[in-house]
Amino acid sequence: MRKLLNAIICIGTALCLAGAVFGQNAAVLKPLHSTRADVEKIAKLIGEDGDEVEYVTNTELLSVRFSSGSCDQSGWKVSEGTVLSYRSILKKEILFSKPVDTKGIVVQGTDTGRRIVSDISSGQHFFSDQSGEYVESIVYGPRPSDSSLRCAGFPEYSPLNIVSSPVQSMTVKSVQDWDPGVLFTPVFWIRERKIKLQIFAYCERTKPENCEKLRERALLLKRHLSANEQKRFSAEIGGFRDKPEIEVFALPADAPNLTPQPYYPSPWFAQEAKPRLITAVGLVVDRARQPIVNALICFRGGRIGDVFPCSRTGVEGVFELRDSVIGQYAWLVIEVRVAGIPRGVVDSYDLTQFPEFRGLRLKVPKDPAYIYELEYIRPHIVYKKVEIDLAKLFAGGFVKGDYDLRYDLFYKGKLVRRGGYVDRRDFDSETKKLTWAIPVGKWTVTFKLNNGKNIRRQKIVLTVK
Repeated sequence: MRKLLNAIICIGTALCLAGAVFGQNAAVLKPLHSTRADVEKIAKLIGEDGDEVEYVTNTELLSVRFSSGSCDQSGWKVSEGTVLSYRSILKKEILFSKPVDTKGIVVQGTDTGRRIVSDISSGQHFFSDQSGEYVESIVYGPRPSDSSLRCAGFPEYSPLNIVSSPVQSMTVKSVQDWDPGVLFTPVFWIRERKIKLQIFAYCERTKPENCEKLRERALLLKRHLSANEQKRFSAEIGGFRDKPEIEVFALPADAPNLTPQPYYPSPWFAQEAKPRLITAVGLVVDRARQPIVNALICFRGGRIGDVFPCSRTGVEGVFELRDSVIGQYAWLVIEVRVAGIPRGVVDSYDLTQFPEFRGLRLKVPKDPAYIYELEYIRPHIVYKKVEIDLAKLFAGGFVKGDYDLRYDLFYKGKLVRRGGYVDRRDFDSETKKLTWAIPVGKWTVTFKLNNGKNIRRQKIVLTVK
């Protein structure tokens, strides 16, 4: 039989958190306010485990995280040795009660059957055992009322950040070649479960454009979702870390949003950097000055939030585009895609190194009512359908069983994409012909066919007109 403390935990407006029940720390220690000295007045030091320091009292084990200095990677304006957060592991379990008031209460489940019940306003999070009936530990973190202690250049803090682990995370070795398809499994969960998905894209301080590139790629996953499902999907700039990274979080659909957790301040989250509205309308035409229908128009650079700021031209070639931007400039890029071929070999971000593909740079106006009027504007990227015969690559019975087909793509001798996968939907295995949509220009493609230990290459020059 379980040994219980003589108490039942009450969550909600009648939160029963008396110090006598949970040990002295619950009444004394306050994240972002208490110090190491305060902890050592009530608990005995027993060791360290990574960035956490472990203590013991008569009723619990404490695992405490301390600040290394004001505005360190945690993003809090507190001195060295200040308590950032801590976990209380109870020596005796406590029975959960049903919340008296569920306002501000978020309940999450884990793969092991445990429950996490979070009281947002107090910054307290209760972890159950596998039965879901008893409290095993409590995590104490910053509260919404502590927002004034947030450092400039860091995003607002979400109390759920401290108890939310990514369902998928990765370091991106090559931003240029990163394939968002590796995230398709959690995206598919949106269809099956009542959850929402948040994706954060991080980049190095020396390459802020990579945050935008990764976020743009992640947003391509929205095309697999219905309009209602897209409301539960977001891809956001996460800010600066040491390496390019992607983190994916799955939350209850009605839970408050998480916020990014960068290591360094950035202009995207600077308090003084407020988003400003930019609006453009115009008419897109071809060389003969005839309207182009269904052209894709997007703003590149400086975007915020989870809005995908793109529009398409109507039957008369007219468009209207509006976005909120942090920064002085935004690039307006117009693309003409190939009907029936939704998968482009490259996208506009792959091509930003080439001036002819960058688009039109517009200064963000101070007056939000100002509208850029762009008449008879030509597209910057025009895709064309090409068929590439790869029969020579497969000749002589070279392939036996499974194979791997990749490519390196060059434009005017400069590398655009390395190690890209050939999508099987674009390749006819019988005729050995590959159908691509690729922008007008001079391209060189080196295909690499890997069949076990055997490798064969073929170089093809494409002049797309």
